[in-house]
Amino acid sequence: MSKKRDTGFYYWLAGLIDGEGWFTLGKGNSKSHGGSSYHPVFGLKLRADDAYTLEYARFKTCIGRLYSYRGKTYGGRHNNPHITWKVSNIEDCYTLIQILDEYPLRSKKQLAYQVWREGVLDKYKHRGLGNGGSIASGLMQNKEMHEMSYLRLADLHKYHVQGTLN
Repeated sequence: MSKKRDTGFYYWLAGLIDGEGWFTLGKGNSKSHGGSSYHPVFGLKLRADDAYTLEYARFKTCIGRLYSYRGKTYGGRHNNPHITWKVSNIEDCYTLIQILDEYPLRSKKQLAYQVWREGVLDKYKHRGLGNGGSIASGLMQNKEMHEMSYLRLADLHKYHVQGTLN
């Protein structure tokens, strides 16, 4: 990465993502992709009284958006007020990849990240925004990724990846 980074912050961010973040490749519709495509989303949800944490992460990274939700009751179950940081713009997703490649995740969420990363780089390259990096070489460096090779990008819309693949 070109600009100097606050390493303490980025290692902290990687730990926060390990604990509370999620990665998904949601199904979308696009005529230019034969009627179907996908859109990558990273999200991290915390209670509303921890809003400063996500505001700080958003401020330091300059990516994504913050969404506040009031508490509601669904079917007799109360949902506390919370704030969610979502990164879905492809350029912002690419920036997050640059961060997490330099300050890697250390939990099993690394596997979900690698699948999401492949989808982002593929979409980034498809849009002509860059060469997309070496997707295959990045994936094959991780032994666990060989075990996940049965997952095809076209099937990923089925999975809402929150640390594990169901």
